[in-house]
Amino acid sequence: MLGYPAEIRHDPFVTCQLASHGLEPQTSDDRKSDEVTRLRDAREGWRLLLQVDSISEIGMDWADSGLLYHSIRDEDLRARDWDNSWLIMESL
Repeated sequence: MLGYPAEIRHDPFVTCQLASHGLEPQTSDDRKSDEVTRLRDAREGWRLLLQVDSISEIGMDWADSGLLYHSIRDEDLRARDWDNSWLIMESL
């Protein structure tokens, strides 16, 4: 909780930042625009609330040994506005 994410493929904070602004994080065309560059630079405002790893022995297997990242912006955390938090799943 509240630490640094163990990244699998992409920075989950960049994914949250782009998705929260209505952009598809995985589209390569989106990642090259000036707007995306500006948004990527603002990724520092995100914090990891919780990271959940896959544990197949107890039935928690997120898409082939993936991870769940629950993140929120600093301003929303200070305001305790949980409605603006994001849950991202990544796998290999």
